[in-house]
Amino acid sequence: PREDPEVLSASLDAAIADAEDDASPLHDLLDLDKVAVAGHSAGASAAYLTASSEDRVKAFISYSVGTGRPGEDGKVAERPVPDVPGMVMLGTKDGIIEPADSKAVYEGMEPPKYLVEIAGGGHLVFSDICLIGKDQGGLVQLTKEAGLDLPDQLLRLASDGCEPDKLDPAKAFPAIDHFSVAFLRYELGIDPEPVGLNEATAASFKTADVTLTSDPG
Repeated sequence: PREDPEVLSASLDAAIADAEDDASPLHDLLDLDKVAVAGHSAGASAAYLTASSEDRVKAFISYSVGTGRPGEDGKVAERPVPDVPGMVMLGTKDGIIEPADSKAVYEGMEPPKYLVEIAGGGHLVFSDICLIGKDQGGLVQLTKEAGLDLPDQLLRLASDGCEPDKLDPAKAFPAIDHFSVAFLRYELGIDPEPVGLNEATAASFKTADVTLTSDPG
């Protein structure tokens, strides 16, 4: 399953094995004291679940994360809350995962925690999917021209955030990249003090309206 934390744990095992191989490009490049996990959409839930179940993970970032999928009884099962630093990012016009759900995940997290809101951003504001074939009608148009008959749900998933009334994802990339790196550098102990991890920095971006909320604990 896309949200199975065991998959990410197995990936970490594989990376560690490679790092111990003298012939591997990863040889001696892994620092197990600075392991973080990040993901978008279903991957955001995977990152959250892995951070709550994998002791080797020291921090996590979830982009467009939901509160969980309903089970057969229609109820959403409670998930264990990670006890490591976390960051949630959301687009305020996400039509796939309700922004309120991402906020609810943030509210339920333990500090230190951070919430980054991208005004006008859709679900794909954290992806480069909207850039694919942009001058040719986008990914959805390309699939139609290729004769692919995709279900409506998948078409929505491939276009939410690419519409003219949503923020151009490329305009949000500088803020997304900055806060992702600033969070990881500080919470993994690379920077002794937080660098640019504050509201003033959020307000300084010229191409996107960004809000940062945090609880350092």
